Amino acid sequence: LAKNQGQYDIAEQRYRRALKLRMGVDQRTNPEVAIITSNLGRLLAEQDRFEEAIPLLEQSIQMHIEIYGEDYFAIAFPTASIARAKNKLGDSQEAIILMDQALERFTAQFGRSHPVVATSLSDKGLFLTNSAQYPQAMRCYEESLSIIEELELSPVVYEAPVRERLADLLVSQELFEDAIACLRLAIEHLNSPESELSLSLQARVQQLSSPLHP
Repeated sequence: LAKNQGQYDIAEQRYRRALKLRMGVDQRTNPEVAIITSNLGRLLAEQDRFEEAIPLLEQSIQMHIEIYGEDYFAIAFPTASIARAKNKLGDSQEAIILMDQALERFTAQFGRSHPVVATSLSDKGLFLTNSAQYPQAMRCYEESLSIIEELELSPVVYEAPVRERLADLLVSQELFEDAIACLRLAIEHLNSPESELSLSLQARVQQLSSPLHP
């Protein structure tokens, strides 16, 4: 709960305390320690504390493999977190490889039509955009949006962020009219013109529509 409310310090303290208590009882690799280590690593990664986060995430992966074997699907979660960290650190190629590994596990466990797959495809699209692989990025965003539409997922949580990334991709190719249309569709689907997200997207449309742009 503390993590979801953005109270990162409290969440970190709780994870570290839980890890210390559990290791005090039994220092052998066990599922509870693997999960706590993964959660702590993901929490630190969300704060861009990558030097601390990545070793913990890698450690949790090894723990899960030791306990459950190479094919255990939950390895996908820390793998995806490492992929996002690598992308932020500027290594988009490594990020793509890792996200492909995560997507393979997510898809095997949940099927293609699942929110976590939609989110991971959007992340992969971002990594591909950062490495100038624009056609591949476009396919990822389109597939992500297809899943979001099929499952009728939240426009705020899922659709708008993907369309905003897609607009960035279109802008990078100087397809400004297409980017504007993409953002306007996101605004329309939000159906809340005065919300903070909608106003932010509207400001982006105005910027792209300006005669001074680009």
